[in-house]
Amino acid sequence: MMLWLAFAGAMIAGGAARASRVLAADFPLNDGGMFYAMMRDLQAAHLALPEVTSYNSLSAPYAYPPLGFYAGIAVAGIFHISLLDTLRFVPLAASCLCLPAFWLLASSLFPENKVGVTAATLAFGLIPRSFIWTVMGGGLTRAPGFLFALLAIWQIQRLLMGRPRAAHWSSLFASLTLLSHLEGAMFLASGVVALWLAQSRTRQAFRSILLVAAVSAMATAPWWVTVLARFGPGPFVAAMHSGANGLTPVELLLSIAFRLVLAPRQTAEATVPILGALALLGAYIQCRRRCWLLPGWWTLIIVLEPRAAATYAAVPEALLAGVATSTALPALIGRAKNLAVRRMLTVTIFGSLLAYCLWAALLAAPRPQTELTKLVALSPGERAAMTWLAGETPASSAILSLTPTTWETDKSAEWLPVLAHRTSVATVQATEWLPSTFQIRTAWATQLARCRQQNTGCLEQWAEANGQRFDYLYVPKQASAISWGPLRTSLEHDSRYSLVYDGIGARIYRHAG
Repeated sequence: MMLWLAFAGAMIAGGAARASRVLAADFPLNDGGMFYAMMRDLQAAHLALPEVTSYNSLSAPYAYPPLGFYAGIAVAGIFHISLLDTLRFVPLAASCLCLPAFWLLASSLFPENKVGVTAATLAFGLIPRSFIWTVMGGGLTRAPGFLFALLAIWQIQRLLMGRPRAAHWSSLFASLTLLSHLEGAMFLASGVVALWLAQSRTRQAFRSILLVAAVSAMATAPWWVTVLARFGPGPFVAAMHSGANGLTPVELLLSIAFRLVLAPRQTAEATVPILGALALLGAYIQCRRRCWLLPGWWTLIIVLEPRAAATYAAVPEALLAGVATSTALPALIGRAKNLAVRRMLTVTIFGSLLAYCLWAALLAAPRPQTELTKLVALSPGERAAMTWLAGETPASSAILSLTPTTWETDKSAEWLPVLAHRTSVATVQATEWLPSTFQIRTAWATQLARCRQQNTGCLEQWAEANGQRFDYLYVPKQASAISWGPLRTSLEHDSRYSLVYDGIGARIYRHAG
């Protein structure tokens, strides 16, 4: 009974951590602008797969796994909500469903360790990195990909343990993973490899995995064959290489080594990384027992997932935290001879861990700054500024957005093409599917980041060096607090720039260059 209460508390706590910021905002958290445009493209094509996306006038291949877009449109129609609202609620719902999916996987891996399964589920629910990128607007594809990958790994584990009927469910969930998110498919592959190596290195198991892969490939063929027929393998190759951001082999190896060293801290916990420390302890315990599945899987994810390693690593981290808890807790409580005292200690320890981690996950302004601070929506002031651009500037205008964050979390640059209906000349999103363009745009982002602390001459040099023109410069007001004082002074005294909009959310300058 006590374990079921703890399990219910883990589900509620994990759901609260995911829902708190989503429900507090009236707009999708952080990103999602490109997906909004792609859903509109799908609607305009009467649900047939478009050839290219209209997003930011890039004519990028419509090669993204489309299941999330179809789901978003279906939810909007069924519940009579806007597509913007689907970018809030579909990611949240799928992210919350990851909790019972994780519990199923944990229960299958540790059928006799109910304490460990419950503790692992609690850890997964409250490791911030397990939900940060899935509840954002871009979680429209990430969250279903994560969910179906968890379910597929669960069924494949059952298949490798001698349950042949699991092959059907494995194929179904693997297909849905591939149709949702390519990185989710990579996570699924890492889990399958880890399971096969650690639990069932037999020819029969290998043939079963190949059969699941073949069925999944055939089931998803209408999508990927269409993309290959239109564009060849270029978009897929570009997308799979975008995570490395053009790093050299040496730089990539150093990056992997750095992530391995800092793995326990990559849970993104707002305060002391208790769950990361428990995961490290669990890895040590498993290695001492010569149980290599979870430590190996953790390492494999970090090596194979350059961009989203911390998100998917939350799964083995949580499982290892469960191992640590189920090992240390009985050793601690077992010293008490009185049954009532043991129960009191169990409730106290679980309750304290739950309360602390939930408090840390719900912090409005976590210190030190972690990725939890990215769970904010585009402000009404910025939305008003972009609406002004849509109504007061020529349709052919090119906008340069200069924001104080890296491109991965630059919500201003991503939403500007959608809300302003203008071309954003340096936005990186959507170029992942364009061979070589992604590397060019990420290099632009690095160059422009330096201009925030310089003068207008830096902007002019950037435009000339890269053969780009821009008619308006968009600067969010949040940037005024991020050391752009010299640039602002230069803008005020440079005759090529004239202030045409000064609102709550942003300043907009007309550029006469």
